[in-house]
This record gives sequence, C-alpha cells and structure tokens, in this order.
Amino acid sequence: MSARGIPRNILIADNDRVRAYKLAVLVNRFGYNAHVAAGGADFIRLVGGLLPNVVILAQSMPPIEGKAPLKYLRSNTSFDSIKVVTMSGSADLARLKATLKQKANAYMIYPVGPTNLFKLLDKLIEKSPRSVPRVRVMIRATLRTPKQKRDLFATSLSEKGVFVHTVKPYPKGTRVKLVLDLPAKKPFEVWGEVLYAVKSGKAKMIEPGMAVGFIKLPAQVRKGLRAFIEDFISSELDEELSI
Repeated sequence: MSARGIPRNILIADNDRVRAYKLAVLVNRFGYNAHVAAGGADFIRLVGGLLPNVVILAQSMPPIEGKAPLKYLRSNTSFDSIKVVTMSGSADLARLKATLKQKANAYMIYPVGPTNLFKLLDKLIEKSPRSVPRVRVMIRATLRTPKQKRDLFATSLSEKGVFVHTVKPYPKGTRVKLVLDLPAKKPFEVWGEVLYAVKSGKAKMIEPGMAVGFIKLPAQVRKGLRAFIEDFISSELDEELSI
C-alpha cells in the first residue's frame, strides 16, 4: 500500500536474488507492496496475476518464452498499463538508454540511493508525486509558540517537515519553534509552519495531528537530515535478509 493509502504493486524482476530482495525491502519501506521474480516462471505468473504498477527489470534477466523480458511485456497489450524501469550497473549505461526506445518508461543505475528510488517510483505511480521520502518514526517533538510550549511526538518525518500526533492541532498557518529529539550532537531546532491539521473523530480511522513544514532549512542541515532518513530506510537490510 502506498503512502496515499491505495494498494500499489511493484515487481522486482532480477535473477540476482540478493539484490532483488534488498530492493524489495526498500520498496516495502516506502509503503508499496513488493514482489520478486527471480526467473521466467515467476515473472509470467506475477505479471499476469498482479498486473503490477511498476516492473523493475534487471537487464540480466533471461529470455521469457524466447523473448527479452522487455519485449515480452511490450508485445502484449494486456500489459500496456505497466510502467517498466530497466536496471543495471553503470557500465551498461548505453544499453539502458537504448531500452527507452523499446518502450521502457525509465532506467536506473544500481546501486541506487533510497531517495532517488522513491522519487522515481512515486513519479511513475502517483498523480501528485512527492519529491522526498517520508519515514514512520516515534520521536519527541517540542513545539513553542509565543503563548505555549507543548511536548508531543512526531510520527512521520521527511526532509521537508514532520507530522506531529495530537488531538489538539494548531490551525493551519500557525508558526512554531520546533525541537526534534534526533540522534545528533546538537538539538535539531527549526522554525516550522502548520500546513494542515487532522482532527480526531469517532468516524475517522486516521491519525489526528498536524503536518508542520520546515521554514528556511539550511542546506547543510537538510543534507544531514536526508542522510539520517536514508540510513533509517536502508538500515539492517542484510540482517533482515538473513532471517
């Protein structure tokens, strides 16, 4: 399921199982449903059964029913809705670029950073794509206004802002001084503005709170925050695969 609450299926077609499952873990952490096809039989079954939103297709995948996998997809009109991202190493760049003429929607060089992978998938899938990934967190957030100080918790974080859990959100447009309890040498302090509020209600099965956008975040701070989020997304990949 994507961050918008609508199920999205991503198929990683790659005969390198370790690489495929690492990508699948990242895709799942973005909120999408990841599936892996390491061979032709799985590929045919999953493409036909799921009709995935996106296929990440490794150039090393063997032929499918005598055809290159990309040609197999593009020769069947039933699969026209599927977006295809071809993937290989940097030494294969020319070959990857050539796949665009064969009706691939995009290509990517592996290894790929979490932010770039998220932006690519989100752009292909969503009508209103986000420019940066967000992660689910549970960190202390102190908010200050001229009249009040509140100790709350942030439950979602991106390099552009946070979502703060509360049943009493500030109105849209309220400016706050925000301190986040991140693992850093100095407290993470920044000015923010409430972008929207979600009020609680018995009929609403959604989290109450407010989205706070960062105001004039210095480039170096944004860079550090992005590094933290990418580390958070990609943490313990090898440990997860060893379970």
